Amino acid sequence: HDVNYSHIPFILLTALTLDSAKVEGMESGADSYIEKPFSVEYLVSVMQNLLRQREGMRQAYASSPFAQLDATAVSHADEEFVQRLQKVVSENLSDSDFDIASLSEQMFMSRTNLNRKIKGIYNLTPNNYIKLERLKRAAQMLKTNQYKINEVSYMVGFTSPSYFTQCFYKQFGLLPKDFIDNSTNQTTKQQ
Repeated sequence: HDVNYSHIPFILLTALTLDSAKVEGMESGADSYIEKPFSVEYLVSVMQNLLRQREGMRQAYASSPFAQLDATAVSHADEEFVQRLQKVVSENLSDSDFDIASLSEQMFMSRTNLNRKIKGIYNLTPNNYIKLERLKRAAQMLKTNQYKINEVSYMVGFTSPSYFTQCFYKQFGLLPKDFIDNSTNQTTKQQ
């Protein structure tokens, strides 16, 4: 339940085999429940699977402009942290001076703890998380086709449209103008 550690996968190793104990263990936040006796190979396999699932979730979140963090893959404490983090970043996206110092201040956490927490959940530095959220918001705005690319870049806190374009391409594999064309074509096909 401690937000400083809740992003770490937790495997419960126990001799309790009753279904009620298993339910209690899972409801308390365990990611997996392994009964004794167990083989080391099975434990290693469960650990690798948990880490692979979390990494897959992180990659899907980072590579798709519209993907959200899967709430079922994080603890309740992490879910509250993520909601608060997204709210703070969302409220400050247009501020090009918004950085890790501002974020840690508004999250009421030290820079070190904030860095550890964001790294644990997203496998990103706080600055890269802020940039990713800016790019995701930009993708949402571009999809509406209401703004020009340079307007969007300033609206989400980038100080240079060329740097925005470079970051957008690096993150999503499409230039913003190509993203707009793809979004327009998909909307036309759906109609």
